[in-house]
Amino acid sequence: MLTRIAKAAALAAAWTISASVAAQDGESQDAPAPQRAERRIPRAHPELVQRMPPRPPPPSAEVLLAALLDTGPRPLNVVSVRLREGAALAAVLFAAKQAGIPIRQPGVDARPNALRIIDLVITGGGPGAAAAALAGLEGVEFAQVNWTGRYEAVESLSDPYYSYQWNLLNTGRDSGSALDADIDIEEAWAHTQGDPGVAIAVIDSGVEWQHPELLERLMVNDAEYNGAPNVDDDLNGFIDDIAGWDFDKGDNDPRGVKNHGTLVAGVISSATGNGVGISGIAGGGSKSAGCLILPLAIGDPYPRSDLLDDAILYAVARGVKVITLNLSFSEDAAAKLALEHAAANGVVVVCAAGNDLSTVSWPASEPSVIPVASTGAGDCASSFSNPGKPLTDGGLAAPGEKILSLTVFDWSNNTFDTSYGEVSGTSIAAPQVAAVAGLLFSLPRAASLPPLTPTEVRTLLRSTADPVGCLGTPDKVGAGRLNAGNALRRALGL
Repeated sequence: MLTRIAKAAALAAAWTISASVAAQDGESQDAPAPQRAERRIPRAHPELVQRMPPRPPPPSAEVLLAALLDTGPRPLNVVSVRLREGAALAAVLFAAKQAGIPIRQPGVDARPNALRIIDLVITGGGPGAAAAALAGLEGVEFAQVNWTGRYEAVESLSDPYYSYQWNLLNTGRDSGSALDADIDIEEAWAHTQGDPGVAIAVIDSGVEWQHPELLERLMVNDAEYNGAPNVDDDLNGFIDDIAGWDFDKGDNDPRGVKNHGTLVAGVISSATGNGVGISGIAGGGSKSAGCLILPLAIGDPYPRSDLLDDAILYAVARGVKVITLNLSFSEDAAAKLALEHAAANGVVVVCAAGNDLSTVSWPASEPSVIPVASTGAGDCASSFSNPGKPLTDGGLAAPGEKILSLTVFDWSNNTFDTSYGEVSGTSIAAPQVAAVAGLLFSLPRAASLPPLTPTEVRTLLRSTADPVGCLGTPDKVGAGRLNAGNALRRALGL
């Protein structure tokens, strides 16, 4: 049996030698390009590009090896502190200083977020001891250590062809596949292909929003786009957040270098009917312009728990209807409050169930979140997909094996690219559910229906799912495999 290091080295070599993510420049199997409404932003917008920081460099060999040899979550030197109602931050910081708690004093403009939570950097002694000491101060409701997490995908890039989007239309022609083991997206598209008034936040490693399949689907902050450079024109605390935000680097360019977030975004909203590449589930077409995506980065190559609550709050404040989380952490009190805040404000949160064969991971296990498991082309529950009671109680499954999407990094020659590749994991199943939720939210705008609530969306998704016969017990696949056509028809009363 290969050792862990040997396995990692073999995988790295396989990525370097055999990964093929060359862009499709031949015949496309998308539908003919329809007449389009005026674009949200121009395809070529140099002034937007000029206002972004330089692209980060490709990951080093050390970073790649660390990702391959990941041994699990690691504590961060950051403690999240929630103040009690009416408590003053200055008083708590003074008390911490008097007690000798080793924290970096935040800047004069630092403020707790909408949930009264502020992240404090620990400068010595370890975050656990600091969190315990901070929790004992007057005015502090809780203090918690933050951890790295992981993105729930098993990347396997290969030659891309649209005809291999079996998750959208499965004809059963390939070995091991089953006829109609798909999400019946064409039946859903008969009613809507997504509305630009509906935005889906991708809280992940970063999104290559300049990819030609995504550029027209970007949720642009018009106040900042039309405002002055280096000015917080909308007074939301984020300067020039035109295309989202990178909470890890603290800047306005949420691209990153890891493919994960771009793969997720591609499944949701790649331009459909544009004559190139692949079709996103809510990527628009002849009937409508498509849902928008809001890229929010919270760590690359690992997600950071101290950033998750702030990203969720930002997404809610920007008016998104759906948030997709394709990651896992140890349970986090600050993020839990943010998830409850999102649900209370009418936002559907979807999360990957996890791939480590243990049980449904957190935050997918939160009651306010829809957990999503994975199925394969043969309509069996995926062997890697985590089972658990949260799926039985409130989740469902979606295709998650060898799903074609967008990539940004060409492992074969260590360069950036804007191309296509395959990925497996619950991380690629969850965004399909998020995208169909976006289609459901688009229906009232298309059919003059009353707005849907998050509870109604969850009910529609679960009650219309197809049964999964192969290993398809409720703890593995929830209510069944996603069926977009059924969900939209039920919402329309058809």
